Amino acid sequence: FVPVSFATASIILMFGLFAHFAFVTAYRANYSVAGELPEWIIFSSLFLNCILVTLASRRQVLELGKLQSQLRALSVQRTHCYCCDANHVNPLNNEAMPCDRRLVYDALAEWFCDY
Repeated sequence: FVPVSFATASIILMFGLFAHFAFVTAYRANYSVAGELPEWIIFSSLFLNCILVTLASRRQVLELGKLQSQLRALSVQRTHCYCCDANHVNPLNNEAMPCDRRLVYDALAEWFCDY
Protein backbone atom coordinates (compact mmCIF):
# COMPACT_ATOMS: atom_id res chain seq x y z
CA PHE A 1 0.00 0.00 0.00
CA VAL A 2 1.42 3.36 -1.05
CA PRO A 3 -0.31 6.52 0.21
CA VAL A 4 -1.60 8.82 -2.47
CA SER A 5 0.72 11.56 -1.25
CA PHE A 6 3.72 9.53 -2.36
CA ALA A 7 2.40 8.94 -5.87
CA THR A 8 4.90 11.40 -7.37
CA ALA A 9 7.87 9.66 -5.79
CA SER A 10 6.51 6.25 -6.81
CA ILE A 11 6.06 7.34 -10.42
CA ILE A 12 9.58 8.80 -10.52
CA LEU A 13 10.93 5.58 -9.05
CA MET A 14 9.16 3.42 -11.64
CA PHE A 15 10.23 5.57 -14.59
CA GLY A 16 13.75 5.89 -13.19
CA LEU A 17 14.15 2.14 -12.85
CA PHE A 18 12.66 1.62 -16.30
CA ALA A 19 15.10 4.15 -17.78
CA HIS A 20 17.98 2.52 -15.89
CA PHE A 21 17.23 -0.95 -17.21
CA ALA A 22 16.57 0.39 -20.74
CA PHE A 23 19.91 2.20 -20.66
CA VAL A 24 21.75 -0.86 -19.36
CA THR A 25 20.16 -3.07 -22.02
CA ALA A 26 20.96 -0.61 -24.81
CA TYR A 27 24.54 -0.19 -23.60
CA ARG A 28 25.13 -3.93 -23.44
CA ALA A 29 23.64 -4.44 -26.89
CA ASN A 30 25.58 -1.64 -28.62
CA TYR A 31 28.81 -0.82 -26.81
CA SER A 32 29.99 -3.71 -24.70
CA VAL A 33 32.46 -5.99 -26.43
CA ALA A 34 32.78 -8.52 -23.63
CA GLY A 35 29.22 -8.12 -22.40
CA GLU A 36 30.37 -6.45 -19.17
CA LEU A 37 28.88 -3.14 -18.18
CA PRO A 38 31.19 -0.70 -16.37
CA GLU A 39 30.22 -0.39 -12.72
CA TRP A 40 30.29 3.41 -12.81
CA ILE A 41 27.45 3.41 -15.33
CA ILE A 42 25.28 1.16 -13.18
CA PHE A 43 25.95 3.09 -9.99
CA SER A 44 25.58 6.55 -11.54
CA SER A 45 22.26 5.60 -13.11
CA LEU A 46 20.92 4.19 -9.84
CA PHE A 47 22.34 7.14 -7.88
CA LEU A 48 20.55 9.63 -10.15
CA ASN A 49 17.30 7.71 -9.68
CA CYS A 50 17.77 7.74 -5.89
CA ILE A 51 18.35 11.51 -5.92
CA LEU A 52 15.17 12.14 -7.91
CA VAL A 53 13.07 9.90 -5.66
CA THR A 54 14.54 11.50 -2.53
CA LEU A 55 13.79 15.01 -3.78
CA ALA A 56 10.22 14.09 -4.70
CA SER A 57 9.65 12.32 -1.36
CA ARG A 58 11.10 15.23 0.59
CA ARG A 59 8.82 17.67 -1.17
CA GLN A 60 5.79 15.49 -0.43
CA VAL A 61 6.69 15.24 3.26
CA LEU A 62 7.10 19.02 3.51
CA GLU A 63 3.69 19.51 1.88
CA LEU A 64 2.13 17.06 4.35
CA GLY A 65 3.65 19.07 7.20
CA LYS A 66 2.08 22.23 5.81
CA LEU A 67 -1.26 20.47 5.45
CA GLN A 68 -1.33 19.49 9.13
CA SER A 69 -0.73 23.07 10.27
CA GLN A 70 -3.35 24.35 7.81
CA LEU A 71 -5.92 21.88 9.10
CA ARG A 72 -5.16 22.83 12.71
CA ALA A 73 -5.79 26.50 11.88
CA LEU A 74 -8.99 25.80 9.92
CA SER A 75 -12.11 27.33 11.39
CA VAL A 76 -15.54 27.06 9.84
CA GLN A 77 -16.75 29.99 11.93
CA ARG A 78 -14.14 32.32 10.38
CA THR A 79 -15.03 31.53 6.77
CA HIS A 80 -16.69 34.12 4.57
CA CYS A 81 -19.87 33.44 2.65
CA TYR A 82 -20.99 35.57 -0.25
CA CYS A 83 -24.56 35.55 1.00
CA CYS A 84 -23.53 37.00 4.36
CA ASP A 85 -21.27 39.61 2.72
CA ALA A 86 -24.22 40.68 0.52
CA ASN A 87 -26.60 40.81 3.54
CA HIS A 88 -28.57 37.91 2.06
CA VAL A 89 -29.86 40.05 -0.81
CA ASN A 90 -29.12 39.20 -4.44
CA PRO A 91 -27.67 42.41 -5.94
CA LEU A 92 -29.00 41.57 -9.42
CA ASN A 93 -32.68 41.38 -8.53
CA ASN A 94 -32.84 42.44 -4.83
CA GLU A 95 -34.40 39.11 -3.81
CA ALA A 96 -33.56 37.33 -0.59
CA MET A 97 -30.81 34.68 -0.71
CA PRO A 98 -30.63 31.60 1.51
CA CYS A 99 -27.64 31.43 3.83
CA ASP A 100 -24.79 29.26 2.56
CA ARG A 101 -23.31 29.04 6.04
CA ARG A 102 -26.44 27.28 7.32
CA LEU A 103 -26.15 24.74 4.46
CA VAL A 104 -22.48 24.13 5.31
CA TYR A 105 -23.22 23.66 9.01
CA ASP A 106 -26.07 21.25 8.22
CA ALA A 107 -23.84 19.24 5.86
CA LEU A 108 -21.03 19.06 8.44
CA ALA A 109 -23.49 17.94 11.11
CA GLU A 110 -24.83 15.24 8.79
CA TRP A 111 -21.36 14.00 7.82
CA PHE A 112 -19.75 14.08 11.25
CA CYS A 113 -22.65 13.72 13.70
CA ASP A 114 -21.14 10.51 15.13
CA TYR A 115 -17.77 12.10 15.93
